[in-house]
Amino acid sequence: MCKVNTSLTSVRKSDLCNPHSYLVVQFPREHLALRMLKRLSRPVVWSNIFYAVPLSTAIYRDLWPTAISIGGLLLFSFAFHYSRERKFVTPDVLAAGVVAMFCLALLFSGGFRSGYVLIAVLLIVSGLYVRFWLERGNRGGIAHGLWHIVAATLVLSSIFSYGAV
Repeated sequence: MCKVNTSLTSVRKSDLCNPHSYLVVQFPREHLALRMLKRLSRPVVWSNIFYAVPLSTAIYRDLWPTAISIGGLLLFSFAFHYSRERKFVTPDVLAAGVVAMFCLALLFSGGFRSGYVLIAVLLIVSGLYVRFWLERGNRGGIAHGLWHIVAATLVLSSIFSYGAV
């Protein structure tokens, strides 16, 4: 027996219980707005905004391939954490890998001459601590939001190390 609360929707109970039905349930606007606010209030979602700082810095310094990769990371990470759709996991991980490769290229191209390299190494160590000790596989918790902040700072220090003398 299928138990469905139909007081919030304008559909028949039989349509909701049918597993082969392709019915899209429409909730009233206030419920949609509350759902959106609830999703946006999660630290793992709003912490993606920190990627905007290295994105704008890469654009300002004309590092267009790096900027495009950071933009992709921002887009896919936000999409994955906001929607919780598993289909965004692979693009999110691939975008993060591409950004990491660009960060390594920037560090190597900068010649390891600046203090930003030391900052990057410290951020790598702290990022690994957050990712594998605090987070422990929970990619939807507060620790993963902290990971976004550490990763964005690491990308920013890699960009700064490229242009530093």
